Amino acid sequence: MLWRLRYAALDFLVDNDGVWFFVDLNPNGQFGFAPDLRDPIATALANLLEGVPR
Repeated sequence: MLWRLRYAALDFLVDNDGVWFFVDLNPNGQFGFAPDLRDPIATALANLLEGVPR
């Protein structure tokens, strides 16, 4: 497991030529800016961290 993390949010920038650049890795990234996805993401993360099988 990469850096022993069970969850991380990765930030990237994409230039005008479509080249992706890694910015940083956030072990507690935010997803609240996507209102329709808050509940499903929170549920999936909770299940992952609790070891609930898919």
